[in-house]
Amino acid sequence: MKILKAALLVFGVLTFSQSYGQQDLEAKQKKQFAKVDKDSDGYVSLEEMKVRFADKKTKDGKPFNIEKMFQKKDVNGDGKLDRKEFFTKGKKKK
Repeated sequence: MKILKAALLVFGVLTFSQSYGQQDLEAKQKKQFAKVDKDSDGYVSLEEMKVRFADKKTKDGKPFNIEKMFQKKDVNGDGKLDRKEFFTKGKKKK
């Protein structure tokens, strides 16, 4: 019985910590997204991406190809990125 109680306690702690970690990640993503979404319309436009990545470089020290990055992230092709698209790795369109 003691082993069962201990197992349930461990399971509960692990479940809580995973849930808390996900909430923490979502809060950080909302904050980061809001910094880029300058007009607060809930979407990031290509122009907003250009502002965000204007002075950023790739690991190789080259400037980002912002248009290409935006196209890869804009999975539904509507010309704007919602928060989900913004935080996903770009997928090539077929």
